[in-house]
Amino acid sequence: MTIKDYDFVIWVLMLGFINPIVDTIITNYRTVIIGSLLVGLLTVGITVINVKFSEKMPRMNTIAYTINKDTNEANWFSADDELDFWTEQFFSQEKRQGTKKLAMLN
Repeated sequence: MTIKDYDFVIWVLMLGFINPIVDTIITNYRTVIIGSLLVGLLTVGITVINVKFSEKMPRMNTIAYTINKDTNEANWFSADDELDFWTEQFFSQEKRQGTKKLAMLN
């Protein structure tokens, strides 16, 4: 017998192991949904609270460079609320604008 001959056996065993989980979800669907939401929110909350930026794990930056070929104009853009030491090199103080501090350099 080859490995393909055992595929059916593996699928039957996997479905047999999943059956109690599916049965619990069907009979206690409200409890399972509320529990899943609470676990998900708790996980996201712990992750957000424990995020600490450092030299090893710096904050992610967003920066883009656009060129308008019609007007021969080039711009740098950033959607970051605050520019850090790396993104500041692209923007002068007088060229920052926008409500979300969208920075632009011509």
